[in-house]
This record gives sequence, structure tokens and C-alpha cells, in this order.
Amino acid sequence: QEVGLRRAHLLAIECLTTMGDVDALARFRELANNRRAPINVRLAAATGLGQLQKSGLEESAADLVKDTSPATMVDRLVAARMLASHQDDDVLPVLQQLAADPIPAVQAVALRQLLKIDAEHVVPLADSLIASEDVQVRRCVAEALAEVAAGPSADHIPQLATLLGDPNPSLREYVRESLMKLADNEALRDTIVTQSRATLDQDAWRGQEQAIKLLTLLGDTSITDRLVVLLDNPRPEVHTTAAWGLCELRVPSTADAISNIFARKTRLALDSSPLAPKTQVQLAHLAQALGRLAHQPADATLRQYIPKETSLDPVARAAALWALGYLHHDEPDEELMRLLA
Repeated sequence: QEVGLRRAHLLAIECLTTMGDVDALARFRELANNRRAPINVRLAAATGLGQLQKSGLEESAADLVKDTSPATMVDRLVAARMLASHQDDDVLPVLQQLAADPIPAVQAVALRQLLKIDAEHVVPLADSLIASEDVQVRRCVAEALAEVAAGPSADHIPQLATLLGDPNPSLREYVRESLMKLADNEALRDTIVTQSRATLDQDAWRGQEQAIKLLTLLGDTSITDRLVVLLDNPRPEVHTTAAWGLCELRVPSTADAISNIFARKTRLALDSSPLAPKTQVQLAHLAQALGRLAHQPADATLRQYIPKETSLDPVARAAALWALGYLHHDEPDEELMRLLA
């Protein structure tokens, strides 16, 4: 009955959907199309239809999407969910219309289904949707671009790389990981490196962080001068990642600059001066970099981390002592051993 549609109906719909009960499809369809039914019940019924019925709902969905006014948003959400398992060509016009819907929640459902059918159906929409306010819409665009970019052409790499600076952490990490995989293809690698360097040279911290990680993992030593500059960036996501990058890349020509910055920030830490957030983490990375580079001029600064009673961070202290071991591994230093003992 329509009166009293409550939680029990939602549980019943979920149960029947989980059981794969196709005998419930007629009732699901009735509820999904019933504008008098509660919204959550309509959407649940549409979701059940979308999971259990693989074809034949194109006309019902088309009727629901004729009106694109805000007042009929639920109708279009219902239509999008109903088509979740449809993959034949007949459904494409309806899904494409829904993907261009003014409501992002509707777009996201339609884009996900278009992506299942073929990423090529999403790519033409990328220009208009890549800056969507909805992260699920942007995620679908990113996945489509990454899938299509895996082909022989690098045409879609620049557009995908713009999402390295996406506001959503998981999305920008997904983009970085996707570009990393794509870089295994030598035909794409140069374009990926070029786009990532361009992102690194900008001032947007989110993109800088991901670009540092990507280029470091790709072994791009040309970025080290830029990383040295970014050691004084106010954002901890950038200055700590830059220090990590310098430690990983281990370019000898950076040793003096790293040592000078390490000494300056160590003095500030010992003087209890205000430090940028996570500077102690950065100091740990820089100490390790100096150790790996076996940079002897850093010895005096590294020794300042030996005393137990210190204002220096324990992790940075451990990294500094580890670095001293690298500096003196082939020439034991009696004074150093005494201090450590």
C-alpha cells in the first residue's frame, strides 16, 4: 500500500535486491515511477531495478528525463539509477542526456554507467565536467581520461594532469598513481613528465605535492633545484615532500644547499623559535639526505642532535644519528663514539 511506506519498505527492497528476486521487478518499477511515494523509497526501488534488470527500461527512463527543471530532479535520479546495468546502444541517448544534467548527483550516476560501457563516451564531456563541484563527477572524468590515455596517444595526458591539484585528496592521489602507471609507456612518459614539471612550477600546493611525488618516483633529477626552493614553502605538504624528494633523488650538487637550510632550521629549532608546521619532519628527511650524500660539511650540525636533553624532535634526532653513521662508516671517529656512548 502507498500509505505508510516507511523503513520496512526500504529493508524489503534491499532484501529482495540482494536475493536477486526478479519477481519483485514489477513492484520496484511501480514504486520508482510513483511520484507520490517517499523519495527514499523511489530511489531504493530504482537502485533495485538498476541492479536486477539489464535491459528494457530505456523508455521508462526517457519519460522521466523529459523535464529538466529542479522540481523533477528526483525523477532524473530515478532514471539514472534504473539504467545502472544497461549497456546496449539504445540506452546511450538517455545516459548522455543525464550526464549533461544540471544536477551533479544525476550526472555522476549517468557518467559511471557510461564509463562502464566505454570510456570514450565520457571523454567528449570532459571539458565541461572536469571542474564540476561534485567529486564523483570529476572522478568519472579522471577515470575516463586515464583509460583512454592508456592507448597510443598522449592527447589526454594534459587534461588528466590538471587534476593533480584537485581539492579532493583521494582523487588527486588517484590521478598521480594513474599517471605513474601510464609513464611505463615510453610514448607517454615525456608528456607526463612535462605536464608534471609545469604543475610543480605553479604555486598551487596540492598540485605541487603530487608533482613532487610523481617526478621523484620517475627519477627526474632535473627538479632538484626547484625542490630546494620549495623547502621554504609555507605549506607542510610541500616543504616536507620536497625534502623527501631530495633525499630520494640524492643529487650531489644539492648537498650544500640542503646542508645550509638544515643548519639554519636546526638553529631555529634549538632556539625554540616558531617553526612552520611539520618542519621537524622535514629536518628528518634532510638529515637522511645529507647522510646518503655523505656530505661531510654537515657533520657539525648533525652532532647537535646527539644530546638526549634537547628540544629537537626525536624522529629528526634519530635521522641525524643515522646520517652520522653514513658520514663515518669507513673512518671511525673516537670523539663521535664517545658522544654516542
